[in-house]
Amino acid sequence: MSEPLTSVAAPRTVIVGASSGVGRALARRLAAAGHDLVIAGRDRSELEVTARDIVFRHRRRCEVLCVDIADPAWDAEAFVGACLDRLAGRVDHLFIPAGGARADDRGPNPAVVAEITALNFVGPGRLGAGFARAMESAGGGSIMFFSSIAAAAPRGENSVYSAAKAALDVYAAGLRHALDGRGVRVISVTLGYVDTPQSFGMQLALPVSSPEAIAERLLKLSLGPAGSYHLPRFWWLVTTTLRALPRPVYRRLFRGRHSS
Repeated sequence: MSEPLTSVAAPRTVIVGASSGVGRALARRLAAAGHDLVIAGRDRSELEVTARDIVFRHRRRCEVLCVDIADPAWDAEAFVGACLDRLAGRVDHLFIPAGGARADDRGPNPAVVAEITALNFVGPGRLGAGFARAMESAGGGSIMFFSSIAAAAPRGENSVYSAAKAALDVYAAGLRHALDGRGVRVISVTLGYVDTPQSFGMQLALPVSSPEAIAERLLKLSLGPAGSYHLPRFWWLVTTTLRALPRPVYRRLFRGRHSS
């Protein structure tokens, strides 16, 4: 295997949720763009396959950390320190595509609340806070949170997932405000339908994006201003319309359909 080429000028990036889907595509795209990486997630074997591929194809540094951000015992501060150690004391970009829904998130089911909330809100929130402090001390960086169109369309199915993503939206906006003028850009991205195992087999009325197309756009967003974005962009109109619908129309529109 070729030795990775590294440079003090190379962007240093952490991706949490890189085992599959958008996170894995993003890792490959960032490596192609010259980033040195720490990729993290719950599936070590998938992460290691991705890391070996990145080192071979792009000759970039790619370290693997196996973490479960939904575990109440997980130490977010220790994780931030481990990433800094592997990237020579600096992280320029943090992406948190980690998250996911559960099939049993239906109606009043108290058994799913803690885990889904931890995976989709509490864990990403702890990551954002920890890395924000490190980036502020280092003079700057960017943090990217990932929301979902489900936050705009809460229903009987995936109601906890929708609520957790909505909470993450609000937290990202607050953190963005708190860090304004301090060199740390907070970006939140609401994703529409993406071709991943979560959307496989669903009957969807609107187009499905490939993880690779989303990763290309995410790279560009990470270099731009702080703010809230929808990918693809037409989802902004869709979610805005959904929020404005009268309740009877909303109920008729979604009766019997599955969440995304």
